[in-house]
Amino acid sequence: MIDSATLTGAMMIALGDGCTGVFCKDNNLWELIEKSGAETGDRAWRMPHYKHYFGMLKILKIFFMEITAAIWFLMNVFCRRNFAHA
Repeated sequence: MIDSATLTGAMMIALGDGCTGVFCKDNNLWELIEKSGAETGDRAWRMPHYKHYFGMLKILKIFFMEITAAIWFLMNVFCRRNFAHA
């Protein structure tokens, strides 16, 4: 499954306009995304998905309730499936 969302503001700060960021735990899926981007010119950068960051998301949930849906999504969909989020 590949989900495309509006992370443009955060990704522009993190990566500039040279590529988009992708969260993808599955190596085979990432290879397909990277190859497709090379062929089409839509470059992608694989963002880190260490457990350290997911622990931080639990803390952020307490302070920023508007990201609750995103946290739920990451914890319940992204962590359990072959999935890419761009």
